[in-house]
Amino acid sequence: MAVGPKGEVYVLYKHNEPDYKPGGWKWGRNILRLAVSHDGGRSFAAPVDIASGMVGMLNLFVAPKGDLYASFLDHREQFTYFLEHQKEAPKDQTPPTHLRVARSTDGGKSFEKSTSVSKPTCGCCGTHVAQGADGPLYATTRAAWKELKGSVDEVRDLFISASRDGGMSWSKAVKIHDGGFKISGCPDVSAGLAVDTRGRLHAAWYTGTESHPGVFYARSDDEGKTFSKPLALLGGDWVPYVDVKLALDAKDHAWVVFEDRRGEEEMREAAERVARHIR
Repeated sequence: MAVGPKGEVYVLYKHNEPDYKPGGWKWGRNILRLAVSHDGGRSFAAPVDIASGMVGMLNLFVAPKGDLYASFLDHREQFTYFLEHQKEAPKDQTPPTHLRVARSTDGGKSFEKSTSVSKPTCGCCGTHVAQGADGPLYATTRAAWKELKGSVDEVRDLFISASRDGGMSWSKAVKIHDGGFKISGCPDVSAGLAVDTRGRLHAAWYTGTESHPGVFYARSDDEGKTFSKPLALLGGDWVPYVDVKLALDAKDHAWVVFEDRRGEEEMREAAERVARHIR
């Protein structure tokens, strides 16, 4: 959900069509939709369709000048691939997931065709878009970097891409930090991204390598080309996956909020002790 410059309330969501079963497909399809309210959320206009197929990790951003940007992970190539191959589809030949962004310049009445920001990406990590009053548009998620020789697991580091034409084209993906975060699945976590009044790009994220797991913050003063040395906000020998959010106040101070789940094991053991006592 997001609020526009005139108080408009925007809600981005997925609508499932369970009866969509082409070629024996069993799981239906998702339709990405946006609903708009002009009376503070008391009523909403008919929703507008943005994309369909297999979409996930939605995010909605209202730019300073009022344009809307819906970002999402797009699995359309995999969808087509599995329809064509069914049970014979080799997993090592599965097409990549895309990060895509769609723009509306008319307050959500319609959306332009989405554009691909980068691929391959992590299949289920949060997506984000950010922009200042002036300057480029930024989009981010975790990539699936196959850069470690002999490694089965892909590197899931956060990247940034920039667009200087309203999301019609995007620069080559650049790592915010070379953390070398590997995982055989998907961490399913989100990062934080925002641009301040001076055009500086702020980012906060989780990384989970053995040498430095935790939550980190960095800033770019050159429109996402390079970032400062990451500042550790949470660290330890073991830090579970956590969601991270970032916001800027009126004085360009960055505020980062995140979970700290390191005590979960201790809490679970305590709960078991209580349960045994009750029994």
